[in-house]
Amino acid sequence: PYFTQVPSSSSAETSPINGSVSVFIRNFEKRGEGANTHIVYVMVTEVRGATGYSYYEVRRRFSDFIGLHGKLVERTSGVGIPEPPGKSIQMALTKTKLADAEKYVAATRMRLLERYMFRVIALAVLRSDADVINFLTMEGELPRATNTSAVSSSGVKKIFKSVEE
Repeated sequence: PYFTQVPSSSSAETSPINGSVSVFIRNFEKRGEGANTHIVYVMVTEVRGATGYSYYEVRRRFSDFIGLHGKLVERTSGVGIPEPPGKSIQMALTKTKLADAEKYVAATRMRLLERYMFRVIALAVLRSDADVINFLTMEGELPRATNTSAVSSSGVKKIFKSVEE
């Protein structure tokens, strides 16, 4: 993954994430068994500033990124909020196995999520947002986001109906 840096701006002076902020997603891991299988992304945030150096390593699911986006849009009316990568049926296949094709898809999503986070922290107003700060620094699982399923039951019905036709 590439390394991203965003210099601080004067409007972010009150943020705990001050100075030069670097965010990258180092890796991904498959977790769980059967229907509970999911991918977690290992995200690293480094902050260099006048107060020294801070390093955070957290693990986030794709649904965590979607949940963060939902919170930001809800509070800010969505004006200027970057769009996260979309969910795909291909990623739903990782529920059963992580073969080479699925690893490629997960690696591609990892790069897209990293780019999304770079775009989020590039905006001073988001860099100082409490949800963004918690997302970047808080260890452990975040509360589960809702409405992040890859395919809804109505979507599955439509797929089967189109196959029948």
